[in-house]
Amino acid sequence: MIEDSIQVDFMGEIWMGTYENGKGIIKDITSQAVLQFDSTGKLLVNKVFPKDGPGKVDWFEGIVIDENGEIFASTLFNNIYHFDPDLNLVETLKMPFAGEARGGMRNARNLSKWNNKLLLWYPGRDGISPYIDNFYREYPLLELFDISTQTSIPLINTPPTSKFSTNEYFNRPYIQFTIESDSLYLTFSNEELVHIYTLPDGKWIRSINFQPTDFKLYPGQKAPVTYQQMITMSEAKITGIYSDPKHLILSYQAELTVRLLSKMN
Repeated sequence: MIEDSIQVDFMGEIWMGTYENGKGIIKDITSQAVLQFDSTGKLLVNKVFPKDGPGKVDWFEGIVIDENGEIFASTLFNNIYHFDPDLNLVETLKMPFAGEARGGMRNARNLSKWNNKLLLWYPGRDGISPYIDNFYREYPLLELFDISTQTSIPLINTPPTSKFSTNEYFNRPYIQFTIESDSLYLTFSNEELVHIYTLPDGKWIRSINFQPTDFKLYPGQKAPVTYQQMITMSEAKITGIYSDPKHLILSYQAELTVRLLSKMN
Protein backbone atom coordinates (compact mmCIF):
# COMPACT_ATOMS: atom_id res chain seq x y z
CA MET A 1 0.00 0.00 0.00
CA ILE A 2 1.36 3.43 -0.95
CA GLU A 3 1.15 5.61 2.16
CA ASP A 4 2.67 8.77 0.69
CA SER A 5 4.02 10.08 -2.61
CA ILE A 6 5.00 13.27 -4.40
CA GLN A 7 3.22 13.82 -7.70
CA VAL A 8 4.64 16.43 -10.07
CA ASP A 9 2.50 17.80 -12.90
CA PHE A 10 4.96 17.09 -15.70
CA MET A 11 5.14 14.62 -18.59
CA GLY A 12 8.53 13.60 -19.95
CA GLU A 13 11.21 10.93 -19.95
CA ILE A 14 12.94 11.20 -16.60
CA TRP A 15 16.30 9.48 -16.34
CA MET A 16 17.71 10.96 -13.15
CA GLY A 17 16.30 12.67 -10.09
CA THR A 18 16.79 13.27 -6.38
CA TYR A 19 14.96 14.72 -3.40
CA GLU A 20 16.98 16.28 -0.57
CA ASN A 21 16.61 19.10 1.95
CA GLY A 22 12.97 19.76 1.05
CA LYS A 23 13.49 20.11 -2.72
CA GLY A 24 13.42 17.69 -5.64
CA ILE A 25 15.30 17.85 -8.94
CA ILE A 26 14.55 15.81 -12.06
CA LYS A 27 16.11 15.82 -15.54
CA ASP A 28 14.00 15.24 -18.67
CA ILE A 29 16.21 13.74 -21.39
CA THR A 30 13.84 14.49 -24.28
CA SER A 31 13.45 18.26 -23.83
CA GLN A 32 16.71 18.94 -21.91
CA ALA A 33 14.57 20.39 -19.11
CA VAL A 34 15.75 20.45 -15.50
CA LEU A 35 12.91 20.83 -13.02
CA GLN A 36 12.66 21.67 -9.34
CA PHE A 37 9.65 20.85 -7.14
CA ASP A 38 8.75 21.04 -3.46
CA SER A 39 7.36 18.50 -0.99
CA THR A 40 3.79 19.02 -2.25
CA GLY A 41 4.78 18.33 -5.87
CA LYS A 42 4.43 21.99 -6.87
CA LEU A 43 6.69 22.78 -9.81
CA LEU A 44 9.00 25.62 -8.74
CA VAL A 45 11.40 25.92 -11.68
CA ASN A 46 11.37 24.50 -15.22
CA LYS A 47 14.46 25.37 -17.25
CA VAL A 48 15.37 24.05 -20.69
CA PHE A 49 19.07 23.98 -21.55
CA PRO A 50 20.64 23.71 -25.02
CA LYS A 51 21.79 20.32 -26.28
CA ASP A 52 24.89 21.81 -27.93
CA GLY A 53 27.05 24.91 -27.74
CA PRO A 54 27.46 27.38 -24.85
CA GLY A 55 25.46 26.52 -21.75
CA LYS A 56 24.67 22.98 -22.86
CA VAL A 57 23.82 20.38 -20.23
CA ASP A 58 24.54 16.69 -20.83
CA TRP A 59 22.73 13.68 -19.35
CA PHE A 60 23.13 13.49 -15.59
CA GLU A 61 24.77 10.52 -13.95
CA GLY A 62 24.18 11.78 -10.39
CA ILE A 63 22.57 14.75 -8.62
CA VAL A 64 23.07 16.15 -5.14
CA ILE A 65 21.43 19.15 -3.41
CA ASP A 66 23.50 20.60 -0.58
CA GLU A 67 22.30 22.25 2.63
CA ASN A 68 22.37 25.70 0.95
CA GLY A 69 20.21 24.56 -1.97
CA GLU A 70 23.14 24.51 -4.41
CA ILE A 71 22.87 21.68 -6.92
CA PHE A 72 25.64 19.59 -8.44
CA ALA A 73 25.16 17.10 -11.27
CA SER A 74 27.79 14.71 -12.57
CA THR A 75 27.97 13.20 -16.06
CA LEU A 76 29.67 10.24 -17.73
CA PHE A 77 31.95 12.80 -19.37
CA ASN A 78 34.27 15.10 -17.43
CA ASN A 79 31.63 17.79 -16.86
CA ILE A 80 30.18 18.46 -13.41
CA TYR A 81 27.43 21.10 -13.46
CA HIS A 82 26.95 23.54 -10.59
CA PHE A 83 23.53 25.22 -10.39
CA ASP A 84 22.30 27.82 -7.91
CA PRO A 85 19.05 27.17 -5.95
CA ASP A 86 17.02 28.66 -8.85
CA LEU A 87 18.61 26.29 -11.38
CA ASN A 88 20.79 28.94 -12.97
CA LEU A 89 23.99 27.33 -14.28
CA VAL A 90 26.77 28.83 -12.16
CA GLU A 91 29.72 26.97 -13.69
CA THR A 92 30.77 23.81 -15.43
CA LEU A 93 33.48 22.07 -13.43
CA LYS A 94 35.89 19.68 -15.11
CA MET A 95 37.18 16.35 -13.90
CA PRO A 96 40.95 16.19 -14.59
CA PHE A 97 40.71 13.05 -16.73
CA ALA A 98 38.29 11.42 -19.16
CA GLY A 99 35.67 9.04 -17.82
CA GLU A 100 35.58 5.47 -19.06
CA ALA A 101 32.04 4.46 -18.02
CA ARG A 102 29.69 4.03 -20.97
CA GLY A 103 26.40 3.69 -19.14
CA GLY A 104 24.79 3.68 -15.73
CA MET A 105 21.75 2.78 -13.69
CA ARG A 106 18.74 5.08 -13.69
CA ASN A 107 18.51 7.11 -10.45
CA ALA A 108 21.73 5.65 -9.05
CA ARG A 109 22.91 7.23 -5.79
CA ASN A 110 26.51 7.76 -6.85
CA LEU A 111 27.24 11.43 -6.04
CA SER A 112 27.47 13.11 -2.62
CA LYS A 113 28.82 16.40 -1.28
CA TRP A 114 31.14 16.38 1.71
CA ASN A 115 33.22 19.31 3.11
CA ASN A 116 33.21 21.32 -0.16
CA LYS A 117 34.19 18.18 -2.04
CA LEU A 118 32.22 15.82 -4.24
CA LEU A 119 32.52 12.07 -3.84
CA LEU A 120 31.48 10.37 -7.05
CA TRP A 121 31.57 7.21 -9.14
CA TYR A 122 33.73 8.26 -12.09
CA PRO A 123 36.00 5.45 -13.32
CA GLY A 124 38.75 6.23 -15.82
CA ARG A 125 41.79 7.30 -13.79
CA ASP A 126 44.95 6.42 -15.75
CA GLY A 127 42.70 5.26 -18.58
CA ILE A 128 41.56 2.17 -16.67
CA SER A 129 38.21 0.84 -17.88
CA PRO A 130 35.61 -0.38 -15.35
CA TYR A 131 34.76 -3.18 -17.80
CA ILE A 132 37.98 -5.13 -17.34
CA ASP A 133 37.53 -8.37 -15.39
CA ASN A 134 39.56 -7.37 -12.32
CA PHE A 135 38.49 -3.73 -11.98
CA TYR A 136 36.53 -3.99 -8.73
CA ARG A 137 39.22 -6.10 -7.09
CA GLU A 138 42.29 -4.05 -8.01
CA TYR A 139 41.36 -0.39 -8.56
CA PRO A 140 39.86 2.46 -6.46
CA LEU A 141 36.11 2.77 -6.79
CA LEU A 142 35.39 6.48 -6.22
CA GLU A 143 36.90 9.91 -6.77
CA LEU A 144 37.01 12.73 -4.20
CA PHE A 145 36.79 15.92 -6.26
CA ASP A 146 37.79 19.28 -4.75
CA ILE A 147 35.35 21.92 -6.01
CA SER A 148 37.74 24.82 -5.36
CA THR A 149 40.81 23.43 -7.12
CA GLN A 150 39.07 21.08 -9.58
CA THR A 151 41.47 18.33 -8.64
CA SER A 152 40.60 14.77 -7.66
CA ILE A 153 42.09 11.91 -5.67
CA PRO A 154 41.11 8.22 -5.81
CA LEU A 155 39.31 6.91 -2.75
CA ILE A 156 37.70 3.68 -1.49
CA ASN A 157 38.75 0.16 -2.36
CA THR A 158 36.69 -3.02 -2.33
CA PRO A 159 36.95 -4.55 1.18
CA PRO A 160 37.98 -8.17 1.82
CA THR A 161 34.42 -9.02 2.93
CA SER A 162 33.06 -8.42 -0.56
CA LYS A 163 32.74 -11.18 -3.14
CA PHE A 164 34.23 -8.72 -5.64
CA SER A 165 37.58 -8.92 -3.84
CA THR A 166 37.90 -12.62 -4.75
CA ASN A 167 39.20 -14.32 -7.91
CA GLU A 168 35.72 -15.50 -8.88
CA TYR A 169 33.60 -13.84 -11.56
CA PHE A 170 30.19 -12.25 -11.00
CA ASN A 171 27.80 -10.07 -12.94
CA ARG A 172 29.09 -6.48 -13.11
CA PRO A 173 27.61 -4.39 -10.25
CA TYR A 174 26.42 -0.82 -9.94
CA ILE A 175 27.90 1.18 -7.07
CA GLN A 176 25.77 3.39 -4.81
CA PHE A 177 26.48 5.14 -1.52
CA THR A 178 25.32 7.66 1.05
CA ILE A 179 27.21 9.84 3.54
CA GLU A 180 26.29 10.68 7.13
CA SER A 181 28.70 12.95 9.01
CA ASP A 182 32.13 11.43 8.27
CA SER A 183 30.90 7.93 7.48
CA LEU A 184 30.39 6.49 4.02
CA TYR A 185 27.97 3.60 3.40
CA LEU A 186 28.56 1.86 0.08
CA THR A 187 26.81 -0.98 -1.74
CA PHE A 188 27.39 -3.12 -4.79
CA SER A 189 24.01 -3.65 -6.45
CA ASN A 190 24.21 -7.47 -6.53
CA GLU A 191 25.56 -8.12 -3.03
CA GLU A 192 23.72 -8.28 0.30
CA LEU A 193 26.28 -6.16 2.15
CA VAL A 194 26.68 -2.51 3.15
CA HIS A 195 30.35 -1.52 3.44
CA ILE A 196 31.22 1.24 5.92
CA TYR A 197 34.20 3.60 5.53
CA THR A 198 35.50 6.71 7.28
CA LEU A 199 36.17 10.04 5.57
CA PRO A 200 38.41 11.64 4.48
CA ASP A 201 40.85 8.71 4.53
CA GLY A 202 38.52 6.15 2.95
CA LYS A 203 39.43 3.53 5.55
CA TRP A 204 37.16 0.49 5.58
CA ILE A 205 35.65 -0.18 9.04
CA ARG A 206 33.23 -3.08 8.64
CA SER A 207 30.54 -4.62 6.47
CA ILE A 208 27.00 -5.52 7.51
CA ASN A 209 24.55 -7.92 5.88
CA PHE A 210 21.16 -6.24 5.55
CA GLN A 211 19.52 -9.68 5.43
CA PRO A 212 17.14 -9.36 2.47
CA THR A 213 14.20 -11.76 2.48
CA ASP A 214 14.53 -12.62 -1.22
CA PHE A 215 17.72 -11.77 -3.10
CA LYS A 216 18.57 -14.30 -5.82
CA LEU A 217 22.07 -13.93 -7.34
CA TYR A 218 24.42 -15.72 -9.70
CA PRO A 219 26.98 -17.85 -7.86
CA GLY A 220 30.65 -17.07 -8.40
CA GLN A 221 32.32 -18.87 -11.27
CA LYS A 222 35.78 -19.41 -12.75
CA ALA A 223 35.11 -17.60 -16.04
CA PRO A 224 33.47 -14.24 -16.83
CA VAL A 225 29.68 -14.12 -16.90
CA THR A 226 28.49 -14.21 -20.51
CA TYR A 227 25.67 -12.23 -22.09
CA GLN A 228 23.76 -15.47 -22.63
CA GLN A 229 23.99 -16.20 -18.91
CA MET A 230 22.88 -12.68 -17.99
CA ILE A 231 19.66 -12.91 -20.01
CA THR A 232 18.63 -16.27 -18.52
CA MET A 233 18.02 -14.81 -15.06
CA SER A 234 17.33 -11.34 -13.74
CA GLU A 235 19.44 -10.93 -10.61
CA ALA A 236 18.23 -9.16 -7.52
CA LYS A 237 19.49 -5.57 -7.38
CA ILE A 238 19.86 -2.81 -4.80
CA THR A 239 18.10 0.18 -6.35
CA GLY A 240 18.86 2.84 -3.75
CA ILE A 241 20.55 3.60 -0.44
CA TYR A 242 19.47 6.49 1.79
CA SER A 243 20.27 7.57 5.32
CA ASP A 244 19.42 9.75 8.27
CA PRO A 245 21.52 10.13 11.45
CA LYS A 246 20.08 6.92 12.93
CA HIS A 247 19.12 4.69 10.01
CA LEU A 248 20.01 3.34 6.60
CA ILE A 249 17.22 2.75 4.12
CA LEU A 250 17.82 0.34 1.25
CA SER A 251 15.47 -0.40 -1.61
CA TYR A 252 16.11 -3.53 -3.60
CA GLN A 253 14.48 -5.33 -6.44
CA ALA A 254 13.62 -8.97 -6.27
CA GLU A 255 10.15 -7.92 -5.78
CA LEU A 256 10.62 -4.25 -4.91
CA THR A 257 11.35 -4.14 -1.20
CA VAL A 258 12.47 -1.47 1.25
CA ARG A 259 14.47 -2.36 4.36
CA LEU A 260 15.19 0.01 7.24
CA LEU A 261 18.36 -0.66 9.21
CA SER A 262 19.43 0.83 12.51
CA LYS A 263 23.06 1.93 12.42
CA MET A 264 23.45 0.36 15.85
CA ASN A 265 23.07 -3.12 14.27
